[in-house]
Amino acid sequence: MYYRSLTRGFGSNNILKLSVEAKNTSRDSRDIYEGILSETNYYKILKPAIVEKIGEDAFEYISSFIPELTLDYRFLAIEEPFHVKSIIQNNLSGIINIERINNQKHINKSLEIVNEKLSTNGIYIGCVESYSLRRTRLVGKMGILFYVIGPLDFISKRIIPKIRKLNSVQEFVTRGKRRAISNTEAMGRLVRAGFEMIDFKEINGLTWYVGHKVSKPRMDHKPNYGLIYKKKCMGKNGKTIFIYKFRTMHPYSEYLQTFLIKRNGYSDKGNGKIKDDFRIASWGYIFRQFFLDELPQFINLLKGDLNLVGVRPISYARLIEFPEDVVELRKKFKPGCIPPYVALLMSDELGNIEAERIYLKEKQKAPFKTDLKYFFKAVYNILTRKIVSG
Repeated sequence: MYYRSLTRGFGSNNILKLSVEAKNTSRDSRDIYEGILSETNYYKILKPAIVEKIGEDAFEYISSFIPELTLDYRFLAIEEPFHVKSIIQNNLSGIINIERINNQKHINKSLEIVNEKLSTNGIYIGCVESYSLRRTRLVGKMGILFYVIGPLDFISKRIIPKIRKLNSVQEFVTRGKRRAISNTEAMGRLVRAGFEMIDFKEINGLTWYVGHKVSKPRMDHKPNYGLIYKKKCMGKNGKTIFIYKFRTMHPYSEYLQTFLIKRNGYSDKGNGKIKDDFRIASWGYIFRQFFLDELPQFINLLKGDLNLVGVRPISYARLIEFPEDVVELRKKFKPGCIPPYVALLMSDELGNIEAERIYLKEKQKAPFKTDLKYFFKAVYNILTRKIVSG
């Protein structure tokens, strides 16, 4: 059957339409059965079944984002894209997936179909067991034995799925189930599918996240899992360029930047980095401390996309926060591997903008002399640890 039941006696699926009016229904064994519930049956049957599956705390969290009873909400346990496609009605106000995203075989495709089924601003709520939460669960279950099999679990669940050819074998064996992914990847996939993040919360070993539909799915580029990734930035004359960097963040992290800036703001350390940025992988902090993640930019240097010294190549999400005069000055020159804020020790979110304004105005008058001065000042600050990356 297409779906696993949430309640006994409500057919072989778990598509349950919530309605404030009792209506007559008929079954057809050839079609998906859709239970239409009265308000009374909702409280007697549906709510207890959902609470039993996800817990009272998670149910209360979900309920805080949806109206009481409406005709066009769905509680689902999505496993395959065609399951979502089986929902005939469009322009739904909300879809709540109570099955963890780890068990979906085709995550992006499912979310794209969910996008089709929702009205503009329609709510989607899902959950994920991140690898860190999975590790906590397994340690609690296995105890010290986990530290013996843990490395194998990490290799099979985190590394192999990200290696071409090997990942297809792993997917065949597991059928895409029980995959280990990060909170970043789960929520980033949602944003890529045309949603804007609203909130997230860890409850009973799962991270629940909420978004609302704002556009069609983004098909601008396909996120990769490789050690080196390409960051989309603005180059000279406003041309779009792709900057190479060592990956220090989880996949799909680029889609969450705007949400995290709005939610967390910038770090109090004055380094211009987002506060409490959970997108950074554990090894990423080491790379960033010594600017090692920037080394692949020498590829861009050889290609002619970058100068050795210049304004920092930043994402378009960050660029919209810059004053118009600085953006226009930026367009006149190539970005650089060594940004002005490193030389001027102005690394907070406002300081690095002002550092670029100072640098660009100087460069307009004396390009070579300015770059030479900023290069030596930056190298000195890095070597003497007056500045570190975040």
